[in-house]
Amino acid sequence: MNNLFDIRYSPRALSVKKIDDNIIEDIFKVAGSAPSSYNSQPWRFLILNNSDIFYKMVYDSLSDFNKGWARNASNLIVSITRKKYEHNGADYLHSAYDLGQSVAYLTIRALEHNLYIRQMGGFDVQKLTESLNLNSNFEIITILALGYLGDVKDLEEQYQKIEKLPRSRKPLNEILIKDLNNLK
Repeated sequence: MNNLFDIRYSPRALSVKKIDDNIIEDIFKVAGSAPSSYNSQPWRFLILNNSDIFYKMVYDSLSDFNKGWARNASNLIVSITRKKYEHNGADYLHSAYDLGQSVAYLTIRALEHNLYIRQMGGFDVQKLTESLNLNSNFEIITILALGYLGDVKDLEEQYQKIEKLPRSRKPLNEILIKDLNNLK
């Protein structure tokens, strides 16, 4: 069976082609439907293109390696989560997990529109948090690059080499365990 999960990958070769606002709205609507503890929906997404006022702050926070390819993406998205529950103020210890589910929904819905997402952890969280003057009840988790597939040939040589490497996943017997003695 060939489905979206089979074709999903995280390309660095993305296109600057503008994404229609209706598509953006659709994929984030689906992201908002992900399950969350107490239906708290702790996720927030700051979506930017290179003409937005905060784009440079986000781009400048990226590692040099990520800057080299991310500039080709149509949009950069800052994924943010709440640190405390809204309904009682208690610590929301697994809000990043709930945000992750929302990003997974976003990723699959984006694929239905022929859009790809590459998630990045290579950025200066403290610098970006300060630059955006983010409320202390929120935490930046990842930055996502969103766009249509671009041409690998448009990437610098170092990225072209990486993009041409075979992609692999761990076999099921490494991720599905039935005995804690086999936990690696």
